[in-house]
Order: sequence, then structure tokens, then C-alpha cells
Amino acid sequence: MNNYAVYVGVDVSKHSFTATLLFNELRKTFNVPSKPEQFENRLRPFLEELGVDKSNVLIIMESTSNYHLPLAEYLAEKEYNVGLANPFSMKRFMDAKMSRAKTDRVDSYFIAEYGRQIFKGPLFKPKTEAQKEIEAMVKTLEGFNKQLTMLKNQKEALSLIPMKGLKKILGYYDRIIEAIEKEIKMLKKEIMELCKKYFPEEYKLLKSIPGIGERAIAVVVSILRKFEGFKRSKDVGSFVGLCPSPVESGSSVMVKGSIKSCFFGKSLRKKL
Repeated sequence: MNNYAVYVGVDVSKHSFTATLLFNELRKTFNVPSKPEQFENRLRPFLEELGVDKSNVLIIMESTSNYHLPLAEYLAEKEYNVGLANPFSMKRFMDAKMSRAKTDRVDSYFIAEYGRQIFKGPLFKPKTEAQKEIEAMVKTLEGFNKQLTMLKNQKEALSLIPMKGLKKILGYYDRIIEAIEKEIKMLKKEIMELCKKYFPEEYKLLKSIPGIGERAIAVVVSILRKFEGFKRSKDVGSFVGLCPSPVESGSSVMVKGSIKSCFFGKSLRKKL
């Protein structure tokens, strides 16, 4: 259980913010267009009426897609306490509460309750422009890699068809594959150049760890913000949703968990 006076759960969509405010037994819900300024304008009168300072408020939302970022950054810059809930953890919480309804209003209530009962993660802190750029490039690189795999699989399946003119059709794939591979190579180089330029010390330390590749370095300095705000390696695993637990049933079934904290473990945190 957290110790804030007010918990505000926000269900974020492309066109609107639906929020539920919890204060002791009081529960208020409101909906505004997806404009951060309008959200604060609706929230502030409630807090003034309750006599609660923003320092004693936790505003929590799911970190899904990028729709939450404008609101999270705006509120953090206004010095509100902002928390991001992992969607997988949020789903497990709602399942445990046996919630079957799926509406923005219901979701915002459970997000607020998750903030009150469960949330222990670091508070949201806006990233630097360098971190944003590296993260965007890492996600672009992942997208290109997926496209490349898909195209290669399509080409392989097509190559098995006995037909005239097949070579010409496969040529279309070859040209697209070659272009994407070229862009991937350039992206990897630019990502590392940015890491070296803006995070030279972190790059050097991470590079010295056996088994840590360039993609992992980029993820640590951008998506994981150099582990700032994380107290334990377990917290990092929870943040990225990679904490499966061992499965034990009676004395006959014992299945080992496949991932605990991935490569974002104690060795990296000690280095940084």
C-alpha cells in the first residue's frame, strides 16, 4: 500500500483521457479530450476542493504505445508524481480482481487501485532528447528486422513455386531486402555513434561486460535510462515484464522459470 493521499488512474486512448480519482472512500471519474492541459484543468479543482497538494498525489497510467507520453511528460514537468504501470502486471491485477467489464471508466478505476495497492516502480522522469532519439532508432531497427524476416520467409515460400518468370518476381524481393539491410546497417552505426557521443562513460562500462551487445547498450541508456530510479534488478525485470516465476505443483511438477531479469541484472547495475 502506498502513502499518497490521492490516486488518479488514467485510461489513455488516442482521442481521450478517462480518469478516476480515489481519496479514501471518495471516487470521482471524468473524461477529457487527449490534451494534457485540459486534463490538468479538470484535475486541479478536485485537488483544491480536497485540500491536497500535488506532491501528495500519484497519477498512474499504463505504458502502452506512445499515447501516454505527452500526458506523462506534461504532468512530470508540472511536478506531479507520475507512475507507469506495466500492461502485463495491470492485466494480472485486473484478473485477480475478477474484473470482466472492459470500459474506459472501469479500466481507469482499476489503474487507480493498482497505484494504491501495488505500484512500487520508479516515478516517471522525462527522457533527454538524446535518449528519445536512441530509443526511437532502436524501435525502428526492431521494426526493420521484423520486416526483413517476413520478406525473406515470403521469398523462400515463393521460390518453391514451379513457374516461368519466377526469377523476375524474386528480384523484387531481392531489391527490397537489399535496401532494408542497407538501412539496418546504417541505423546500427548511427545508434552506436549516438551512444558514444552522449553516454561515453556508460558505453565504455557496458561494453566491458562479457555478452553485452550493442543493442543491449542502446536499450540500457535509452529505454531503461541507465537504470536510474531502479533499486533492484528485480524492479527492472518487472518494468519490462520479464519476470516469470518457477512453476511448482505439489511434489510432481517443478518447472524452472525461463527468464528472471534478462540481461538487465545485478552485474549491469553494479557497473553503472
